[in-house]
Amino acid sequence: MSTKIVKLRSSDGILFEVDEGVARQYSQSIGNLIEDDCATGVIPIFNVTCRILRMLLEYMENHANATNNGVFGGPGPVLAHRLKKRDAEFINVDNDTLFDLLEAADYFNVSSILELIVKTIAGKMNDNDEEIKRNKVPESRAKD
Repeated sequence: MSTKIVKLRSSDGILFEVDEGVARQYSQSIGNLIEDDCATGVIPIFNVTCRILRMLLEYMENHANATNNGVFGGPGPVLAHRLKKRDAEFINVDNDTLFDLLEAADYFNVSSILELIVKTIAGKMNDNDEEIKRNKVPESRAKD
C-alpha cells in the first residue's frame, strides 16, 4: 500500500513532497485543495520561501510522527514534554523568521503553529522586545 504524496513548490522554486495525511491533518488549506482535486500536480506556494516552507513541513511531520507513531515515545505527559521542548527549539528564531512563519502558518491555516507563534510573540512583548512592541514591520522586511 503506497502513501499518497502532495507536491508543493516554494516561491523560490524548490519542490517539496509531504504525505497527504500529514498535510490534511495539519493544514486546513492544503486539505481543502486536496478535497477540491487541486492537488493532483504540483501546488505552487507563491508567498512562502523554501526556508520557511521547510520549517513548516518539518514541524507538521514531527508532530504527526510523534502523535501517530509514538516516535518520541512514552506516556502522554512524557510525549507532551518532549513535543514542548521540540516546539521551543523550532520557535527559537529571529523576529524576521518569526513573522515569516506567522504569515505562512496563516496562509496554510495551521492552527497549532499559529498558536505557538502567538504565544511566543506575547512572551516577547512581556519580555520587552522593542521591535515587537513597536508593532512595526522589522526594518529588514520593510525593504521587500
